[in-house]
Amino acid sequence: MKKGIKILNKEFTWSQIITFIITGVILGLLNEFGKDIYTAIKRYKVNGLNKLFGKISDFLFTKIETNIITLLLIIIISIPVFNFLYKFIFSKLIPNEKIFFEDFSSDKHVWNLNYWGTQETKDTVKIENGHLVLQAIPGTWQANGENGAFYDLTNSIIIGRKYEVICKVSSSINSTMGFRLWLHDTQGNNSTLSPIEFQTPPNDAPKEYKIRFTPTVYSGIRIHLHGREGQGSIIIKEVVVRKL
Repeated sequence: MKKGIKILNKEFTWSQIITFIITGVILGLLNEFGKDIYTAIKRYKVNGLNKLFGKISDFLFTKIETNIITLLLIIIISIPVFNFLYKFIFSKLIPNEKIFFEDFSSDKHVWNLNYWGTQETKDTVKIENGHLVLQAIPGTWQANGENGAFYDLTNSIIIGRKYEVICKVSSSINSTMGFRLWLHDTQGNNSTLSPIEFQTPPNDAPKEYKIRFTPTVYSGIRIHLHGREGQGSIIIKEVVVRKL
Protein backbone atom coordinates (compact mmCIF):
# COMPACT_ATOMS: atom_id res chain seq x y z
CA MET A 1 0.00 0.00 0.00
CA LYS A 2 1.26 3.45 -0.86
CA LYS A 3 2.15 5.72 2.02
CA GLY A 4 -0.67 8.19 1.37
CA ILE A 5 -0.93 11.49 -0.44
CA LYS A 6 0.82 14.83 -0.33
CA ILE A 7 -1.16 18.02 0.34
CA LEU A 8 0.47 21.45 0.51
CA ASN A 9 3.91 19.78 0.63
CA LYS A 10 2.92 17.71 3.67
CA GLU A 11 2.49 13.94 3.54
CA PHE A 12 -0.58 12.30 5.04
CA THR A 13 -1.12 8.60 5.68
CA TRP A 14 -4.38 6.95 4.63
CA SER A 15 -5.43 6.55 8.26
CA GLN A 16 -4.96 10.31 8.76
CA ILE A 17 -6.95 11.04 5.60
CA ILE A 18 -9.84 8.82 6.77
CA THR A 19 -9.74 10.49 10.18
CA PHE A 20 -9.82 13.93 8.56
CA ILE A 21 -12.88 13.01 6.48
CA ILE A 22 -14.80 11.57 9.46
CA THR A 23 -13.85 14.61 11.55
CA GLY A 24 -15.26 16.81 8.79
CA VAL A 25 -18.54 14.89 8.87
CA ILE A 26 -18.77 15.36 12.64
CA LEU A 27 -18.00 19.06 12.32
CA GLY A 28 -20.68 19.31 9.64
CA LEU A 29 -23.21 17.95 12.11
CA LEU A 30 -21.98 20.46 14.68
CA ASN A 31 -22.37 23.17 12.07
CA GLU A 32 -26.04 22.31 11.66
CA PHE A 33 -26.42 22.25 15.44
CA GLY A 34 -24.76 25.65 15.62
CA LYS A 35 -27.19 27.01 13.03
CA ASP A 36 -30.11 25.85 15.14
CA ILE A 37 -28.68 27.64 18.18
CA TYR A 38 -28.02 30.71 16.06
CA THR A 39 -31.61 30.79 14.79
CA ALA A 40 -33.01 30.27 18.28
CA ILE A 41 -30.99 33.15 19.72
CA LYS A 42 -32.05 35.47 16.91
CA ARG A 43 -35.71 34.69 17.53
CA TYR A 44 -35.52 34.69 21.30
CA LYS A 45 -37.07 37.81 22.84
CA VAL A 46 -37.48 38.66 26.49
CA ASN A 47 -39.31 41.66 27.81
CA GLY A 48 -36.86 44.10 29.28
CA LEU A 49 -33.83 42.85 27.30
CA ASN A 50 -31.37 45.68 27.78
CA LYS A 51 -30.25 47.71 24.81
CA LEU A 52 -26.57 46.85 25.25
CA PHE A 53 -27.17 43.12 24.88
CA GLY A 54 -29.43 43.85 21.95
CA LYS A 55 -26.71 45.81 20.16
CA ILE A 56 -24.12 43.10 20.84
CA SER A 57 -26.54 40.45 19.61
CA ASP A 58 -27.27 42.42 16.43
CA PHE A 59 -23.54 42.88 15.81
CA LEU A 60 -22.69 39.22 16.32
CA PHE A 61 -25.59 37.56 14.59
CA THR A 62 -26.79 40.09 12.01
CA LYS A 63 -23.87 42.19 10.76
CA ILE A 64 -21.34 39.33 10.74
CA GLU A 65 -22.24 36.68 8.21
CA THR A 66 -20.15 33.97 9.91
CA ASN A 67 -22.00 32.02 12.54
CA ILE A 68 -19.89 32.85 15.59
CA ILE A 69 -21.19 29.98 17.71
CA THR A 70 -20.46 27.40 15.01
CA LEU A 71 -17.00 28.85 14.40
CA LEU A 72 -16.15 28.61 18.09
CA LEU A 73 -17.43 25.03 18.26
CA ILE A 74 -15.26 24.06 15.29
CA ILE A 75 -12.15 25.69 16.72
CA ILE A 76 -12.62 24.18 20.18
CA ILE A 77 -13.65 20.68 19.15
CA SER A 78 -11.92 19.89 15.83
CA ILE A 79 -8.40 19.17 17.09
CA PRO A 80 -9.32 16.91 20.06
CA VAL A 81 -11.92 15.10 17.91
CA PHE A 82 -9.32 14.43 15.19
CA ASN A 83 -6.68 13.31 17.70
CA PHE A 84 -9.12 10.98 19.49
CA LEU A 85 -10.41 9.37 16.30
CA TYR A 86 -6.92 8.92 14.88
CA LYS A 87 -5.25 7.61 18.04
CA PHE A 88 -7.89 5.18 19.22
CA ILE A 89 -9.75 4.15 16.07
CA PHE A 90 -8.45 4.82 12.56
CA SER A 91 -4.72 4.44 13.22
CA LYS A 92 -5.51 0.80 14.13
CA LEU A 93 -7.59 -0.02 11.07
CA ILE A 94 -4.80 -0.35 8.50
CA PRO A 95 -2.28 -3.05 9.55
CA ASN A 96 1.38 -2.55 8.63
CA GLU A 97 0.61 0.89 7.22
CA LYS A 98 3.64 2.61 5.70
CA ILE A 99 3.96 5.98 7.44
CA PHE A 100 7.39 7.01 6.15
CA PHE A 101 9.40 6.32 3.02
CA GLU A 102 12.73 7.78 1.98
CA ASP A 103 14.53 6.91 -1.24
CA PHE A 104 16.80 9.99 -1.23
CA SER A 105 15.52 11.04 -4.66
CA SER A 106 14.39 14.48 -3.48
CA ASP A 107 14.53 16.84 -0.51
CA LYS A 108 11.06 15.91 0.83
CA HIS A 109 12.69 14.85 4.12
CA VAL A 110 15.46 17.03 5.53
CA TRP A 111 18.11 14.81 7.13
CA ASN A 112 20.65 16.09 9.64
CA LEU A 113 23.94 15.17 7.94
CA ASN A 114 27.34 14.84 9.62
CA TYR A 115 25.80 15.33 13.08
CA TRP A 116 29.00 14.75 15.06
CA GLY A 117 31.35 16.73 12.85
CA THR A 118 34.40 15.93 10.76
CA GLN A 119 38.09 16.79 10.94
CA GLU A 120 38.26 17.63 7.25
CA THR A 121 36.38 20.00 4.98
CA LYS A 122 35.33 17.35 2.48
CA ASP A 123 31.77 16.08 2.47
CA THR A 124 31.79 12.66 4.15
CA VAL A 125 28.01 12.33 4.63
CA LYS A 126 26.05 13.25 1.52
CA ILE A 127 22.98 12.54 -0.57
CA GLU A 128 23.71 11.87 -4.22
CA ASN A 129 22.21 9.87 -7.09
CA GLY A 130 19.30 8.63 -4.99
CA HIS A 131 21.46 7.32 -2.12
CA LEU A 132 22.79 8.46 1.23
CA VAL A 133 26.55 7.89 1.12
CA LEU A 134 28.94 7.65 4.09
CA GLN A 135 32.62 7.86 3.14
CA ALA A 136 35.34 8.53 5.72
CA ILE A 137 38.82 7.08 6.06
CA PRO A 138 40.20 6.58 9.61
CA GLY A 139 40.89 9.89 11.36
CA THR A 140 38.21 11.81 9.49
CA TRP A 141 35.28 11.87 11.94
CA GLN A 142 35.61 13.61 15.29
CA ALA A 143 33.54 11.45 17.66
CA ASN A 144 35.40 8.13 18.04
CA GLY A 145 35.40 7.69 14.29
CA GLU A 146 31.60 7.52 14.10
CA ASN A 147 29.08 9.71 12.28
CA GLY A 148 26.12 9.64 9.92
CA ALA A 149 22.70 11.16 9.32
CA PHE A 150 19.53 11.30 11.38
CA TYR A 151 15.88 12.22 10.89
CA ASP A 152 13.27 12.97 13.55
CA LEU A 153 10.01 11.27 12.58
CA THR A 154 7.09 12.79 14.52
CA ASN A 155 4.23 12.62 12.03
CA SER A 156 1.84 9.69 12.76
CA ILE A 157 3.86 8.52 15.81
CA ILE A 158 1.77 7.56 18.87
CA ILE A 159 3.16 6.73 22.31
CA GLY A 160 2.74 3.05 23.12
CA ARG A 161 2.26 1.96 19.49
CA LYS A 162 4.81 -0.38 17.90
CA TYR A 163 6.68 0.58 14.71
CA GLU A 164 9.22 -1.11 12.48
CA VAL A 165 12.06 0.81 10.83
CA ILE A 166 13.77 -0.85 7.86
CA CYS A 167 16.69 0.39 5.79
CA LYS A 168 18.46 -1.14 2.80
CA VAL A 169 22.25 -0.76 2.86
CA SER A 170 25.21 -1.89 0.78
CA SER A 171 28.92 -1.03 0.59
CA SER A 172 31.51 -0.43 -2.07
CA ILE A 173 33.83 -3.25 -3.09
CA ASN A 174 36.48 -4.03 -0.43
CA SER A 175 34.97 -1.51 1.98
CA THR A 176 35.95 -1.76 5.65
CA MET A 177 33.46 0.83 6.91
CA GLY A 178 30.91 -0.23 9.49
CA PHE A 179 27.17 0.44 9.66
CA ARG A 180 24.31 0.05 12.09
CA LEU A 181 20.76 1.31 12.36
CA TRP A 182 20.26 3.25 15.59
CA LEU A 183 16.93 4.41 16.99
CA HIS A 184 15.83 6.34 20.05
CA ASP A 185 13.13 8.86 20.88
CA THR A 186 13.69 12.50 19.99
CA GLN A 187 14.98 13.27 23.51
CA GLY A 188 17.65 10.55 23.47
CA ASN A 189 15.92 7.88 25.56
CA ASN A 190 14.88 4.30 24.73
CA SER A 191 17.91 3.66 22.53
CA THR A 192 18.26 0.51 20.42
CA LEU A 193 20.75 -0.72 17.77
CA SER A 194 20.85 -3.20 14.91
CA PRO A 195 23.32 -4.80 14.73
CA ILE A 196 24.83 -4.28 18.20
CA GLU A 197 28.35 -4.23 16.71
CA PHE A 198 29.20 -2.36 13.51
CA GLN A 199 28.92 -4.46 10.37
CA THR A 200 30.15 -3.98 6.82
CA PRO A 201 27.16 -4.58 4.50
CA PRO A 202 27.58 -6.70 1.36
CA ASN A 203 28.59 -5.01 -1.89
CA ASP A 204 26.66 -7.18 -4.32
CA ALA A 205 23.09 -6.44 -3.10
CA PRO A 206 21.57 -4.21 -0.38
CA LYS A 207 21.00 -5.82 3.00
CA GLU A 208 17.95 -5.05 5.15
CA TYR A 209 18.50 -3.79 8.68
CA LYS A 210 15.40 -3.50 10.81
CA ILE A 211 14.34 -2.57 14.34
CA ARG A 212 10.98 -2.66 16.08
CA PHE A 213 10.50 0.38 18.28
CA THR A 214 7.83 1.49 20.76
CA PRO A 215 7.84 5.15 21.89
CA THR A 216 7.15 5.29 25.61
CA VAL A 217 7.51 8.98 26.51
CA TYR A 218 7.71 11.14 23.37
CA SER A 219 5.68 10.94 20.15
CA GLY A 220 8.70 10.66 17.90
CA ILE A 221 11.49 8.42 16.62
CA ARG A 222 15.00 9.60 15.79
CA ILE A 223 16.36 7.45 12.98
CA HIS A 224 20.16 7.31 12.83
CA LEU A 225 21.94 5.89 9.79
CA HIS A 226 25.15 5.47 11.72
CA GLY A 227 28.58 4.64 10.34
CA ARG A 228 32.16 3.95 11.45
CA GLU A 229 35.26 5.08 9.57
CA GLY A 230 37.10 2.80 7.17
CA GLN A 231 38.05 2.32 3.56
CA GLY A 232 35.46 2.59 0.80
CA SER A 233 31.90 3.72 1.42
CA ILE A 234 28.48 2.81 2.85
CA ILE A 235 25.47 3.29 0.57
CA ILE A 236 21.92 3.56 1.96
CA LYS A 237 19.21 3.14 -0.68
CA GLU A 238 15.97 3.56 1.26
CA VAL A 239 14.37 3.85 4.68
CA VAL A 240 10.84 2.66 5.47
CA VAL A 241 8.79 2.97 8.66
CA ARG A 242 5.68 0.85 9.18
CA LYS A 243 3.07 0.96 11.91
CA LEU A 244 2.55 -2.55 13.32
